[in-house]
Amino acid sequence: MTRAILQWEMLVEEKYDEVDLEVITSVRGGKGCWYYQNDKQVNTFVLAYDPDLVIIGGISHRKDTASIHRVIDQIRAGSDAEILLMSGPVGRQGDLRTNADFNIPPASGDFRLELADLSDRVDVGYIDMKSDWGRYIQSSGQLYDYFLRDPVHANARGRQVLARLMAHYFGGWR
Repeated sequence: MTRAILQWEMLVEEKYDEVDLEVITSVRGGKGCWYYQNDKQVNTFVLAYDPDLVIIGGISHRKDTASIHRVIDQIRAGSDAEILLMSGPVGRQGDLRTNADFNIPPASGDFRLELADLSDRVDVGYIDMKSDWGRYIQSSGQLYDYFLRDPVHANARGRQVLARLMAHYFGGWR
């Protein structure tokens, strides 16, 4: 999602001239908080950058909210950064044509509900990107593949949608 974040950065800066964002994407592919919960990983991938905002998102968390909670606790112990949780928007499970169980808003047992509950319990922000993405896909009239590079990654069109959804959340685009 690196390119989507860069597009989001430009959209927010365009709306707010006084804002100068520096977005640092610090991830290892296929890794989620189950990997980053080790103190060394949080120091290396998060705290070393002295962030003002940490966004924890993606689809590789193995539905492990306990590890996400541990990462949040470690970030708070070493930083004053704001923290935002974000559901992973893109993936096989998000194809509305092949997944009749995909619900907007999420149904009982959906990991998005667990993330929202965790965000309430630990007082961090939360964006249900999957629902926002799903609503956009449904209303677009396009096939799901139109927005994808492969089954789990957005292409240029999909990244533009994700950037605008993130910018909208931060008030950078209407």
